[in-house]
This record gives sequence, C-alpha cells and structure tokens, in this order.
Amino acid sequence: MRNTQIELSRLWVKTGVTSSMSGLTVAPVDFILNDPYGYNLLELDYPDFELANGYCSDKDCNCPLRGKRFFTWHEATLLEKEGGFPPGWRLPTYGEAVMIINEFGKYNSDHSIGQNLMDWLKFEPLGTLNFSRMDEYNKSPFKFSPWHFSGRGGDSAFGAYWLRESADEYGGNADEAYVLRYGKQVKTEPFPLEKNDGIPIRLVTTTQHIF
Repeated sequence: MRNTQIELSRLWVKTGVTSSMSGLTVAPVDFILNDPYGYNLLELDYPDFELANGYCSDKDCNCPLRGKRFFTWHEATLLEKEGGFPPGWRLPTYGEAVMIINEFGKYNSDHSIGQNLMDWLKFEPLGTLNFSRMDEYNKSPFKFSPWHFSGRGGDSAFGAYWLRESADEYGGNADEAYVLRYGKQVKTEPFPLEKNDGIPIRLVTTTQHIF
C-alpha cells in the first residue's frame, strides 16, 4: 500500500466529521487525484507537471498542485473498486447521503441546508463539468477557470458529489447516476446527473481507528 495514501487515510480519520445517524466519518477535504497509480487505473495520459496557481482546498494556500479533480461516475466507481482511494475510504451510498444531508443540513435552522453543509462539512459549491469538455479537462485540469463549470455563482450555485449507485438501480435512466447535491435551492434527497459529466468526490469511512 502506498505510504502517502495511508497517511492521508489516517489524517482523514482524525480530522473528519462523524455522523451519528449513519455512523460514517466524512472526509474533511475533497479528493484530488495526484497519485500516478490512480492515473494508471484510469488509463489517462496526463502530463507530469506542476502549476503554481493550481487549485488548493485551502484558500490561503499557494502551493503547486497537479491532479484530476472532476471524475465521471465510471471513473469514480473504478477507483473505488480497484483501490484507487486511500485505504478504508469509499463513495457514500444513496441512503447514507440522505442521512448526512438530514443531519448536517439542518444543524443550524437559521441558515439554508446548503449553507449548513458548507459551514459544518466544508462542502464548497463546486458545480459540474459537462461531458463535452471532459477530454479538455483531463489534459489540463488547472487551466480551467471556475466559469467553465456549471452551477457556479449567483442563486444557482450548488455543489455535487458522486454516490455509489446509478439511477437505473432505482428504476431511473441507465445513463445517469446519483449525486449528493445542495445549494441555494437545496433538496434533501440526492438526484441524478449524467454519468459522463465531471463531478467531484467526497469520501466516507466506517473505520474508527487509525490504520
């Protein structure tokens, strides 16, 4: 097992937020794939370079980063199946996501559900990447400005994270998968988006000990 992934797994167990309703610990940060092993899993020919102005989850950070941040549903489930995530971490299920939304979204009744999730779980509104631009994004993800993504800015701002299930498991469209979605016009249930769209990953674990 890769040492950097084990260290990341330990850090998330220590600093993640645990849900009393689901028993899950939610990772404290968004998943950024900057591990060559993960790229090999996805068979991506991604150039090995660093960008000083790349995205960093810490708004005060100017550290260079490289990596793939938005994933199709097929990529996300492949990474989980083949051990591309830090050990012990996985995508949440539909039912688990509902519990997470209900527990943390209603934590402070003075705010919207979306704002509560952002305050409590640090679920920043990241939007989605339309499938027509996935190839361009894969070649150079950090050359994209936020405005390349749908769902950013104004009253329509929202965040979305992939879930494990596809919509057809619930009698829906086979080309769609469920995402945990929230924002200004938040719903308390996950809803489907196209599997080929780019969506971030937010991982959970049932592991309560340090690896």
